[in-house]
Amino acid sequence: MILVTVGSTAFDELIRRVDEMEFDEEVVLQIGRGAYVPKRHSYFTFKPSLEDELLRARLVVTHSGAGTLLESCRLAKKAIAIENPNTIRLPDLLDRLEYDGLVLRCNGLAELPSVLSRAQHWQPTRYEPPPCGIPAEILDFLKDRPAARATDALAKTAVRNTGWLMAGTVFKKASSLAVLLLLTRRLGLRDFGRYQFALDFGGLFLFLLDLGVAAPFVREAARDRAGLPRRLAAWLGLKLALIPAFAAAMIAAVLILRLPAADRPWIALGALGAVCVAFVSALESAFQSISEMKWIAVLRVFDGLARLGLVAGLVALGAGLPWLLGAAVATALLDLVAGAFLARQRHIAAAPSFDPAAWRGLLRLGAPFALRSVLAMMFFRLSSTILMLCQGPAAVGTFAAAQKIVSALGLPLGWILTSIFPALCTLHRSSRERAGGWTRTLLVWQTILLSAASAALCVIARPLTRTLFGPGFEQSAEVLRVLAWVLPLSAASQLLSVSLAAADMERKLPIVTAVSGVTCLSLSWPLISRFGSLGAAFAAIAAQGVAALFALYFLCDQDE
Repeated sequence: MILVTVGSTAFDELIRRVDEMEFDEEVVLQIGRGAYVPKRHSYFTFKPSLEDELLRARLVVTHSGAGTLLESCRLAKKAIAIENPNTIRLPDLLDRLEYDGLVLRCNGLAELPSVLSRAQHWQPTRYEPPPCGIPAEILDFLKDRPAARATDALAKTAVRNTGWLMAGTVFKKASSLAVLLLLTRRLGLRDFGRYQFALDFGGLFLFLLDLGVAAPFVREAARDRAGLPRRLAAWLGLKLALIPAFAAAMIAAVLILRLPAADRPWIALGALGAVCVAFVSALESAFQSISEMKWIAVLRVFDGLARLGLVAGLVALGAGLPWLLGAAVATALLDLVAGAFLARQRHIAAAPSFDPAAWRGLLRLGAPFALRSVLAMMFFRLSSTILMLCQGPAAVGTFAAAQKIVSALGLPLGWILTSIFPALCTLHRSSRERAGGWTRTLLVWQTILLSAASAALCVIARPLTRTLFGPGFEQSAEVLRVLAWVLPLSAASQLLSVSLAAADMERKLPIVTAVSGVTCLSLSWPLISRFGSLGAAFAAIAAQGVAALFALYFLCDQDE
């Protein structure tokens, strides 16, 4: 077997050249971060270790990376080294290995066929590792102060970012709670259900404006900050190009489900707000990738002030459902304007780019996340649609009121996950063991704290809903007692999923979400038909529990 490896970089020229050649034996290509996809030979991107492939290989063709070269020499494998002009070169090391007869050097892709022919009859000399105490000294040094300083720096960054997000999100959640109280008391149970359904139905198709790009966008931008404006411009341009698909999907769904004509104007307003939210989310991802969470906090404070001011003014004027939905859309538009202004001030934004090549690069990065994005938004937002179709707007209002309380109590989870994701991405590249320790510690503590919060919520559910929402929302207390236990399960699921993404295991995320989503969907129809809003709460708990179990299984399997 011939193994061709390019390490952690991209060397598409080499991969393409080998892929175009014919061989009498198996060829395996390790393509790294390259864009070219082999058509003739088998390939993979990354593996935790190449030891199995190196042991099987008769011949190794490598990009001159020190690790692969020395490992090939240690295993007494024939090795051809061809330098990658796009990366840092190590001419001294390659010169010495060639001089000692340990590797064959290839000075360009044009020479590759002749060097491969020479390798048929060439045998490397025996590799004798020179005695050296430098690696031991380096390891001792890294175990002490530098590693501790690096970990402390990451911890301080996470704590600082969490503080910013806490300030902004607490204000936004407090203002959202005030808006919720105004809406429920002004609209009543049925009209509040229609209001919430219009917003949820628009969000049902937001995956068409994301396509899984968000998580890899943050990860890649955190690792290459200089390329952030270019990536952000391409992502914004891609979102603009996908708006017609979003609109077509919504119109088709409205017609297929035969939603009442009276509700369609509200659904259109909700769709417009959802589009604005998609663009604001992209800008927040840009700030997250450079660990400047204070600007996300500023946006959230602005959102809270704008929404509360608009809704309070309209309620004082006696406005009804259309005007209050319009206020939600107007707030999203104002958020978008404010986010674009801040991004310009931080020099991370550019005009939307309509470059198909850049779009393909984003879609290729987002492909492993795309199915997860589709399933998460489709399955978990379907509860409102199923409730609307099976039980009517009152059931939607009952479930939404309880869900808003649970969402408000779960906000510390969002601070932590958003803050640590860039740090986890960086940490996984340097020490997977240390990153795993972070994940385990956070998982234990957040499970304990949120389980205690869930138990307390069950006790105070009835007086809490009566105080917040007034008469007409009594059934929300029963739903809240069940839905409260989503808190620890959802926290575990999201933390483990973030850890999978940070560890470059995003291909496992669609599996986690698919199993969880199928669980939610398969249980939602029968449970909602029989138990109404309570059934939706039971289905949500089952889905989050399944997601947490599968994500934990994949992380443990990786550690082994």
